Amino acid sequence: MWEEPDQPTSTFVWQKKLEKHGLKNLSRKELEALNRRKQQENMIELEKLKKRRQEREHARQQHEDDMCLMQRSKEAAQFDEWQRQEECFHLEQAKLRSKIRIQDGRAKPIDLLAQYISEKSLEESIEMQMHEPYHYLNGLGLDDFEDLLADIRVYNELEKCQNADYWSDLTIIVEDELQKLRKAEAEKQRMAPGRREGIHQSVAKDVTQIFKGKSSSQLEELKRKIEDKIASPQDGLDIGYWESLLSQLKAHMARARLRDRHQENLRNKLELLKQEQEMNVKKEELDEQEAGPSGAGPSKKDEPVDETSRDSSSHSGNEQVKDEENAENDLLHECFELYLKGGYEPKLFSEKDLDPSVELTTEEKIEEDLDQLRQKVLG
Repeated sequence: MWEEPDQPTSTFVWQKKLEKHGLKNLSRKELEALNRRKQQENMIELEKLKKRRQEREHARQQHEDDMCLMQRSKEAAQFDEWQRQEECFHLEQAKLRSKIRIQDGRAKPIDLLAQYISEKSLEESIEMQMHEPYHYLNGLGLDDFEDLLADIRVYNELEKCQNADYWSDLTIIVEDELQKLRKAEAEKQRMAPGRREGIHQSVAKDVTQIFKGKSSSQLEELKRKIEDKIASPQDGLDIGYWESLLSQLKAHMARARLRDRHQENLRNKLELLKQEQEMNVKKEELDEQEAGPSGAGPSKKDEPVDETSRDSSSHSGNEQVKDEENAENDLLHECFELYLKGGYEPKLFSEKDLDPSVELTTEEKIEEDLDQLRQKVLG
């Protein structure tokens, strides 16, 4: 039987449990204090359990975040590798298309410019590098230069700026040619009448003659002087003229740098040709030495030394000098043959071979037309 409480609102006391734990003789206050202490201990234990659960959840979340970050890093590295392979693929495809167009005789200017700096065999590189790269720009129109400018940007991006100086110089030259063509087109259509464009057409040739033939260091010094003149202008100084002159000077400096690079390449190719020829000569000498001992004959030690042997040794020395001179002549002859093989010189043909619809123009006629254009501009 449960013991009925003295008052309906009093706290229930489990007497049997108290007897079991030996707490029957405790007063009500002591029991309440004991219960409060147990409640506090339970609360502390619950807090510990809650804290451990939160720590486990935090550790699990941290592990998931680390795994996610590791996976993202792995995917990013894989994506970078895929992107690099894709860029290499596009570059190789661009080179392959250029090679096919060159072989088919329908090469674009960008094909020739890219092949100029590509890694090729010795014979192909000599044949392709007989002229400076900016000679490939001759005869191009306005649309051709705009397309070439876009192609240069694409190649520079695909190569990861591997030949940035080369493409930068070509970009300067192409932009200069574009500016000249646009200016000529504007003058032809009488656009913006009365506006000064910096350098008059009649003075442009004289300016070109000033820059022509100068080295890159001389042009650099001239550029510095022009920049100093613009930075500290004097009374009556035509700023537009000097700024236009400076823009043209940058194009001439780019041509000079490409010309220096071209001369350096030719020297390297000539050195490679000499090394290759020396290796061939040494190989022939080794073959002759290996074939020599096969025949029986007295050794050189047993042969008496006489005047005839001395004469023959001096004669062999003269022959060696002549062989070296002949080797240089053969090298030059080989270069000339490669030059002719490349078809860089126009073939001579008679007027009978031309199509009747082709209009022939003499040099005198061209000069007359240019004089008339100059008179129109001056008038």
